[in-house]
Amino acid sequence: MPTGKLHWYQTWYGLALSGLLAFVLVAGIIFAVVVGRYWWMIKHGQGEALNQKFNTPVVAEIDPAVLALRQKLELISGPYLGNSKAPVVIVEFIDFKCPFCKQAMPIMYQVAKQYPDKVKIIIRHFPLESVHPGAEKLSAVAYCADKQGMFWQTYNAIYAGQEGFSDEITPGEISTLASGVGLNATILNNCLNDPATLTAVRVDFADGIYAGVRATPTFFVNGEKIEGVVPFNIWEGFLKNFSAQG
Repeated sequence: MPTGKLHWYQTWYGLALSGLLAFVLVAGIIFAVVVGRYWWMIKHGQGEALNQKFNTPVVAEIDPAVLALRQKLELISGPYLGNSKAPVVIVEFIDFKCPFCKQAMPIMYQVAKQYPDKVKIIIRHFPLESVHPGAEKLSAVAYCADKQGMFWQTYNAIYAGQEGFSDEITPGEISTLASGVGLNATILNNCLNDPATLTAVRVDFADGIYAGVRATPTFFVNGEKIEGVVPFNIWEGFLKNFSAQG
């Protein structure tokens, strides 16, 4: 019987390597499926989840955990749209470089315009710097703009020029943005250089992590988490139903 040198794939290390490659391939396929599904969910939103959570009979008892989360997320002095004493409080975690947040922006404006007495929409920062380099700096600019009473003008301008910002967000880009909005450049730069500014942005981010935010946009509607871009008709249906119950 002829004998000869074994091929590499017949050796113990060849078998081990083949097994490892097979494992990596299977793991890669699973990861791609999970990421793809989550990407689709964020893009298309969980409108049905909003209906399922709220278009049901209201229970009198309030979950203490939800109440505690609401207090953590809602009791801030940051920018908001709508009625400060609205029965429906929507906290939106945003990333200024996230295309889905840009997609959600006009929808939330429409919600605020259509239901000015029923909703309070609070904006909180969740810059995913590892995914969108420069997002944290844009959040800091928006935070400082709020100090000058010009958050919403800056919010609009950042999203309008979203695709044009670099990863570094250079001083020139900030200067152009400030000039276009009408911000006082000196006050803005002083604010950006203040360590408290970055701390404030990161407090928002930390609160988002605590609340289970994984991507943007993520909404908390009276403390209940809804992920992704939710179409206006879903918000409208929910708010009409909420009004009828209230």
